[in-house]
Amino acid sequence: MTATGSGRRLVPQPKIQLPRVSTTVLDRARLLAAVGGGGDPNEPGEPGVVVEVCAPAGYGKTTLLAAYARALRDGGHPVGWVTCDRHDADPVLLWNAILAALSGAAPHPATAQDPFAALEPPRTMDPAFLAEFVEAIDADGTPITLVLDDVHELTDARTLSGLSDLLRNLPDQLRLMIGSRRDPGIPLHRLQLEDRLRQIRADELAFTRAETGAVLSAQGVDLGEDDLTLLWQRTEGWPAAVRLASLALAEEGEPSRFVANFAGDDRAVAVYLVAEILDRQPEDVQQFLLDTCVAEDLTADLAAVLSRREDAGALLERLEQANALVHRLGRVGQWYRYHALLRTYLLGELRRRGQAAARARHRQAAEWYAEAGQAEPALEHAVAAGEDTMVRVLLSRYGLRLLLSGGGRRLRGTLAGCSPEVLDTPEVGLLVATAALEAGDLVGGEEMLARVPAVVHTRGSHRVRRLRDVALLYRARLRADPTVLDTVLGTMIDDVFDTDPPPAVEAAGPDDAELELLLLANRGTVRIPAGDYERAHADLLAALELSRRHGYDHLTLDCLNQLAGAATGRCMVDESRRWAEEAIAFAAERGWASSPRLAYSHLIAAWCAHLMLDMEEATRRASVSVAVLQSGATVEPEVEGAARSGEAVIAFDRYPQRHEALQRMRWLWHHIPDSNPSPALIAYAELAELRMSLALGERGQAVAVVARVDELLPETGETNVLRALVALDRHRHEQVRAAIAPVLSGERPVTVVTTEMTAWLVEALATAHAEMPEAAHRAVLRALEIGVHNRVMRPFYDLGEPVRELLTATVGRAGWLEPFLSDLLGAWTAAQEWQDASVGGTAVAGESGHRSVALAVPLTAREMELLRDLPSMLTAEEIAVRHTVSVNTVKTHLRSLYRKLGAPNRREAVAAGRRLCLL
Repeated sequence: MTATGSGRRLVPQPKIQLPRVSTTVLDRARLLAAVGGGGDPNEPGEPGVVVEVCAPAGYGKTTLLAAYARALRDGGHPVGWVTCDRHDADPVLLWNAILAALSGAAPHPATAQDPFAALEPPRTMDPAFLAEFVEAIDADGTPITLVLDDVHELTDARTLSGLSDLLRNLPDQLRLMIGSRRDPGIPLHRLQLEDRLRQIRADELAFTRAETGAVLSAQGVDLGEDDLTLLWQRTEGWPAAVRLASLALAEEGEPSRFVANFAGDDRAVAVYLVAEILDRQPEDVQQFLLDTCVAEDLTADLAAVLSRREDAGALLERLEQANALVHRLGRVGQWYRYHALLRTYLLGELRRRGQAAARARHRQAAEWYAEAGQAEPALEHAVAAGEDTMVRVLLSRYGLRLLLSGGGRRLRGTLAGCSPEVLDTPEVGLLVATAALEAGDLVGGEEMLARVPAVVHTRGSHRVRRLRDVALLYRARLRADPTVLDTVLGTMIDDVFDTDPPPAVEAAGPDDAELELLLLANRGTVRIPAGDYERAHADLLAALELSRRHGYDHLTLDCLNQLAGAATGRCMVDESRRWAEEAIAFAAERGWASSPRLAYSHLIAAWCAHLMLDMEEATRRASVSVAVLQSGATVEPEVEGAARSGEAVIAFDRYPQRHEALQRMRWLWHHIPDSNPSPALIAYAELAELRMSLALGERGQAVAVVARVDELLPETGETNVLRALVALDRHRHEQVRAAIAPVLSGERPVTVVTTEMTAWLVEALATAHAEMPEAAHRAVLRALEIGVHNRVMRPFYDLGEPVRELLTATVGRAGWLEPFLSDLLGAWTAAQEWQDASVGGTAVAGESGHRSVALAVPLTAREMELLRDLPSMLTAEEIAVRHTVSVNTVKTHLRSLYRKLGAPNRREAVAAGRRLCLL
């Protein structure tokens, strides 16, 4: 007991003693700084300020205040602590404790009189006592901190009135700190207006994900990233629940299973909830919580229906103000929610009292939500209530709308709880199959399609047959099966619209309009891998207009992505870039920036930058494209193939990554043909793979690429151009011209713009070698004419220095193409500088167009050609025959090559070439 003034009662020492803070308590510097007003947590902060730490039980209020108070005391600053309890309903007892705490904290000399010793607290606060108290606090000008913890225990009107008087006359040197489970009944609003109130609430006290991990680590628990995230979400960062979970996990042999099942009915959590939250509520309030817990979110109206209480709104507000783990959604909103662990405990308790009661509450909630037009929660509660008829009605009315609004995954999860009788209904089964396929679950979608009776394919209602068509189109997107594609595009969909481009579907009823919109968007998407780009564009453009008009943002994003793909297939590079950028911006505005759906648009934006010779932007976009695929979500084979191929091609621009990039590309295109890639993807990617192979001297691989394209794109000019490039690499210029002649004449049409430009540039090189300068000039101009419309520059750069020499010779002779030619040469220089920086050094261009990185003397064109032959098994004599020169000439060039590379022999020269990224 602590001795006080002669007329004052003794105060139990624990009541005014700083609580002990465990050494294992998490260091929460961010909160200590907030309590101290944002400054040094070891300093007392600004005097004349009140700090209120208010949150439900288990949020660490006392721990935080005690840690802060101990830090102040250790720093030599005076701190008084009072733990309030039910006995403090007597104001004399409370003020006795306050005076005793301040007596022990005040920094008065041992010989000086205690300024608080003579004070006698009155039973009712009077101005004289308050004036003496303020004078005692401010006596020597030293700031002092007073902590009143558990202020929610103070309910007596006289006690609260005395504290209110203190707040109205707060001493200049006093910093008052209050810890409470609910807002105390004292006037804090005036201090808030004067900016003298600091409030810390539950959302700040809740553990962050990182802090949750730190608590677990302190117990020797190491959860995987997904399990840690799930536990943090389930506990909502409630410190008490996190600590209880950590103690259990320390003894748990299967942590993933524990986290997956962790809920409010966990024994330790349930005991805490009952003791600290529920048992403190009257019996009628406990019943109210049970009656209303079926709803994840509540309004006063819904709570009144579920509880049959007219005062439901007022009761929710009181519970929220009392910090009973009831939260208001928004500062002044009319919606409330229970803490996840409290709700799961209540749901478990409701079920333990009888399934009938739980189903009845779910049925009431379903009816209320349905009447309010909120389809998703209405459907969830109808399923939980086992109301099969209501489920069928809701699905028929709202199912497609939920799918179009991006609720496919949640819809699928909800319907998993349906009875077999409901799932065997054709319309429901097809809707579940469509939701599964839309979410990328091909196996689940196939299983549900198999349950639909075959008879509905021919004799079902128009709506059911159309819904089946939608499901098959989604399946076609995931399977990219040529047979399925032919069926969908050839026989099933042609009767959907009689004209092309398709008309608006406004004349249809709401449900039919939603069906036709899904058919339209998916038909356009499926047409892309089929190579029907013009009609894909028309379908998707019409679907985009309708989805925007009706506010279906998820479908809008899908259409924007696919329009970018269709434009790429149509060789409209600038248009595809605009669609991709619009999709990315549209998603970012809605918080979907990391959605796997954006992989396609990021890839297309990267590819456009690649074609426009912006290597930095291409690299950045390509890395994002692959990164968003890492979520594990299933995307169409066309999208994944394009994203991964584009990343490999763009990575090849970095010299140190060339070999790895080619290996990835080779592996991809060993498998991608099985997934029916679009003609444009084949043409763009395989031209790039051939270029990559030749650049690294892998002529055998280049020949294999030609053979693959001949099989995948028969009767097109792509094979001719690839053969011409292989012949050019071997300096067989007559073969070059013979191979590309059918392309230049139009006899063999090409698929993509890069192939057409490459054909004309190869013609320019071949005619220049044949000393036909005017023909070479005309070919260069034709390539510039093709490239200028979409600012495609990459084919020029890929053919190296000989093409740059032709471009330089064209300066002043390009007419209206001069601005584009100037931009191209400038971009060329910037691209070379960027590539040089990729190896952290400078480089000098060799005459062949390859970059001789870090060489003091550049390699000549002939030396670069010979270097590319060295990894082969060819002898010097065979190399001479190949290049139509003498053996002595070859040996002379090799000696010069070895000298420049600092290599004593052929093997070391190859190693040096690879080290310098020349091979």
